Amino acid sequence: MFPLTKEKSEKYGAKGLTSLIYAAQRGRVKCVKQLLAAGADANAKTRQRYTALIAACTKGNVDCLREVITHGADINAKTKDHHTALTAACSRGNVECVKELIQAGADVNKKSRLGWTALF
Repeated sequence: MFPLTKEKSEKYGAKGLTSLIYAAQRGRVKCVKQLLAAGADANAKTRQRYTALIAACTKGNVDCLREVITHGADINAKTKDHHTALTAACSRGNVECVKELIQAGADVNKKSRLGWTALF
């Protein structure tokens, strides 16, 4: 196996995803831990400004969510359309993610471009 370095962990794939965002989206918590330990940026963004935290919340991957928060993920980061991890988790019914985000201090009043909040 090739050694994992920060440079390798932050390369973008064909879909504009970093390895960390891809792993968080897929629920691969061991990979998320390894990437973060190697220095992956917990706040790296895709072209649409999705982060590993938003990706994890979109798919309901609570363990990945916890890892990226522990490593300094911006809890209130917004996508290009101003959606947050909290609005992503709420809109998909990922209750455990919602609980974790609120406990971590997510702003329930952040608005999307359409004026929606996590509370709708």
